[in-house]
Amino acid sequence: MGRHGSMSIPESEDHAAVVVSDDDPAQAAWIDHLRSAGVTLRDDGSFPTAIERLVPPLTEEQLAEPLAWAYFPWHATLVRVPGPQVYERVRLDRNRLKITSEEQARLRRNAIGIVGLSSGFSIALTLALDGLCGSLRLADFDAVELSNLNRLPQGLLELGVNKAVTAARRIAELDPYLSVEVLTDGVTAGNISEFVAGLDVVIDQCDAFDMKIRLRETARRHRIPVLMQTNDSGLLDIERFDLEPDRPLFHGLLPPLDPARLSGLTPEQRTAMLLQVVGGAELSARGGASLLELGRTVGHWPQLGSESQFGAAAVAMAVRRLGLDEPLPSRRLRIDLDRLLGDACEPAPAPTPAVPSESTTTPSTSVDVDLPTGPILEVVTAATRAPSGGNSQPWRFRVARSGISIDLAATAPTTSMDLRSRGSLVAVGAAAFNARVAASAHSMLGPCRVLPCGRDGAIVELSFLDGGAQDALTALYPAVRARMSNRNQGERRPLDPVVADALLAAGRAENATVHLLTEPDTLDALGAVLGESDRIRYLTPRLHEEMTAELSRPGRDRLDIGIDVRALGLGPAAPMLDLVVRPDVMARLAAMDGGSVLRDITAQRVATASAIAVVTVDADTAADYVIGGSAVERVWVTAVDAGLGVYPISPVFLYVRSEQDLASLTDERAPQLAELQRAMQRIVGIDETQVPALLLRMCHNPGAAIRSLRRPLSEVMISSDNAGGVTTR
Repeated sequence: MGRHGSMSIPESEDHAAVVVSDDDPAQAAWIDHLRSAGVTLRDDGSFPTAIERLVPPLTEEQLAEPLAWAYFPWHATLVRVPGPQVYERVRLDRNRLKITSEEQARLRRNAIGIVGLSSGFSIALTLALDGLCGSLRLADFDAVELSNLNRLPQGLLELGVNKAVTAARRIAELDPYLSVEVLTDGVTAGNISEFVAGLDVVIDQCDAFDMKIRLRETARRHRIPVLMQTNDSGLLDIERFDLEPDRPLFHGLLPPLDPARLSGLTPEQRTAMLLQVVGGAELSARGGASLLELGRTVGHWPQLGSESQFGAAAVAMAVRRLGLDEPLPSRRLRIDLDRLLGDACEPAPAPTPAVPSESTTTPSTSVDVDLPTGPILEVVTAATRAPSGGNSQPWRFRVARSGISIDLAATAPTTSMDLRSRGSLVAVGAAAFNARVAASAHSMLGPCRVLPCGRDGAIVELSFLDGGAQDALTALYPAVRARMSNRNQGERRPLDPVVADALLAAGRAENATVHLLTEPDTLDALGAVLGESDRIRYLTPRLHEEMTAELSRPGRDRLDIGIDVRALGLGPAAPMLDLVVRPDVMARLAAMDGGSVLRDITAQRVATASAIAVVTVDADTAADYVIGGSAVERVWVTAVDAGLGVYPISPVFLYVRSEQDLASLTDERAPQLAELQRAMQRIVGIDETQVPALLLRMCHNPGAAIRSLRRPLSEVMISSDNAGGVTTR
């Protein structure tokens, strides 16, 4: 085994590296002796560069760890190596985050024994490669022969050397700090208890049936799990004697046997027993034929190097699950790669639907309604163009010759973040503003009222008045028709003061306040808060599920409900969407409290904006959220009219107004969300009397974007009268 310490004259073994330090005078003298004796020195000087590239960087303690020398007596070579902590960190750095640093530390406590170092060689090497153990115990009495080199990754120089020794040497060259014991006499009835003692996993790759039974009996007494991999058809056996101390050996496939009576079996008897264990019906055709030809046209059970290495990967995965206490019951499974390749099929090509347009229609299951005509149709259409959370379109319209009313649909989809329908009420207010603009543009604008409706609702009543118009509203009609969420990156430029004043005035015109943030330091601070909120949204299962449910994919989903994924403005990062929508990936990130990239995407978008507009109202009633929605839409279309690209940002805590609201979102991260909410209020300058309705990101030169479609009018109109060409059937 590798040694690193203060011994004055290091002892050398034929299978282990000796690790020594220049800092110890006696060891330094020994190093000088080796140099004078003509041993080869290897120091490629690459460690500082590798260390500098580490993310996150090494700690001060790790950086202070001195370099060492590893001496490999079978090569008569001294190799410069980092100290043990740094060596492990650098060598296993690319394991992360498939294996986290904490998991790697747990796995390093594993002690694993392998009996049989033919196919067991690849297993031992794979375990060492992945850093799945802190010590290995290898047992084999046999030496490497030329016929072994079809599956042992060794060469002619190892012929005649014990298989366990060659495996230990290869592992020492990979990791001189990994403890490896070798039993060159193999496992016997006399030493089997000593071999098994202290192990966490026993891996059986030996050929003798009597030893296979003894291994399992001993492992069962010590309550140690046993793994066995049989190369043909990828058979992996898992026997959890640690959980099931009374479990029958070999899953009960063999009757109770006395191992002392198995050494004299004839070849035919061994073959029959082997078939009982591996399952003759499940062998590959080539494996079955080879078994029948044993002792006739072939002298040994065939084993391929490719199958040995594939099997080693399966065993390593099982060891990893055992070491991390992940579910792995006793079972037998076949990972038949040859069969899987034979059954492989070509993936279906991705659909390439046309870019959606205003004329795109979707089959509707709504009631049959005759649509309004003329200016009234324009008013309703303008109202449906309003933004809503996840493009849920939570409104319903009642249309008559005398006017239009808008309120929340009874079947409107809701999400956890839409607390007490506050976000949906903002959407109703935005729809009402658009209706007013269209009515003004068609000279039919009358009075507009917001009335309470039930406990948490409100209804907007807009009357039509012949000749009614307001020049300021009429001027915004083209922008209402052009308004959409433009999520492209765009450019950061200073806002024209005239535009900034117009945005502030737009909020005041709707009895709301606009907080306009443009300073880089302020945007950086706000971006950090909003980015962390988005990270929490991704990593909270219910919030993540609701967020991904809002996405619509061409060729799979209705595009007039939800957000068309092509409208997300992801650009080159679009393929990442396939990962972030996966609950299992997010669960893994949550377990390690990761996902900084999810935070940074939002933070960078906010930091590079020309401005962030935060629209607030002065109270927390349903009617106030409707008013806030009208203000949001007026600010939005004013920005569009000025040539800006705009899209909404909704932090998880946007509509949180109490501790109960927070608790309904998440228990685990509620304190963190509360602090983020307070931080946003400080950064924006929101006082205790102000209630946020929505945040809008604005940028210059956003480029062309894809508009999310809207439901057919027949799905959002639930009643009408018989005037003006409007009828209900």
